[in-house]
Formats: sequence, structure tokens, C-alpha cells
Amino acid sequence: MVTISHSHNKRSVTSLEGHIIAATPLLNDSCFGRSVIYICVHNEDGAMGVIINHPHDLIGCNDLIESLHIRDAISVMPQIYNGGPVETDRGFILHSHDYHSSNTFSISEEICLTASVDLLQEIMVGKGPTQSIIALGYAGWAPGQLESEIGSNSWLIAPATCDLIFNTPNEQKWEKCTALSGQDISRFCPTVGYA
Repeated sequence: MVTISHSHNKRSVTSLEGHIIAATPLLNDSCFGRSVIYICVHNEDGAMGVIINHPHDLIGCNDLIESLHIRDAISVMPQIYNGGPVETDRGFILHSHDYHSSNTFSISEEICLTASVDLLQEIMVGKGPTQSIIALGYAGWAPGQLESEIGSNSWLIAPATCDLIFNTPNEQKWEKCTALSGQDISRFCPTVGYA
């Protein structure tokens, strides 16, 4: 559950675990610009999430199939995402709740996270969960850092849905997420125009 208080114009967030955040136009760096992140962990130790709308530019499924020596790979391969700037050589699979292993972390009633080569191999041969996102790397925040960034209007908070995460085209996720946040995105414009 997320609670936001507006005392002294600062917002305080108790937990965003299981929610989505979208970068506002104020956050326009190359890694996080227009990114949508599913928050997997958010507590007093910090936060961790996976970017769900930035396909990986350099690594595709064929690269993973080759490096993992996977046989009998399915013909229609899933997309690989750039999950964030931390541990970019490590894979994280955000998926529907119909798959569990000893490496699976349940985030909500609908969504889990698994960091396992075994699950990656199952997905590549057409098994595993019905819905999934394969990401390399993750986004991480130190204690209080995400709260501070939200307070400085870098992120919008929106409810997470399986439809948004797994079924919405990547190029539409940011717009859909900003709309779900209930905020007027135009108020975050970083530049002022002159007539």
C-alpha cells in the first residue's frame, strides 16, 4: 500500500513494492528517460526494480541461446530488456504467478521475480510462466534515495497491472503509466517555451 502525505510540500512514501513508477520529463538521462519501472522491493534498506519498457540494444535472445547452449529453442523468441544499470550481466525474470521455484520471489498476488538460468532455459524452449519479461540488470536505490527522487518530482507512481507490464507495447507503456498516475504530465516540462 502506498501512502503519500503532502505536509510541507513533501511526499512521503511508505512502500512502492508491487507498483510502477514512470520517469517524469525532469529525469531525462540516457538510462532512465521515459522509463517505466516495476518496483520489486522497497523497504528501509532501499529499493530495487526492473525497467519494463526499454528493449536491450546490444543483446538479444539468440545471444543468450548461444551463451547458455540451449537446444530446441522456440521459433518466436521473447525480447530481452535493459532492466537497469546495476548488475547488467545478471538476468532477472519478471513473470506471472503461475510459476514458482526455490528462486522465485512473490511480489504480489499476480507477479513474481525469479533470477534463475533454469527458468530462462524453460522460457527459451516454450515452457515456464505464461507471461514474462527477461531483463538484464536492475535499477537500485539506497535507503531513502527513491523517496527523495519522488519528492523532487523525478518519478510518478501508478498501480501495476499485468496488462500494462506484459501486454502493452513498449512504446505505449510510459504514456499509459503516466495517465494511470493521475498527474498532469505537462506540469513536469523541463523547459519553458516563448512565443
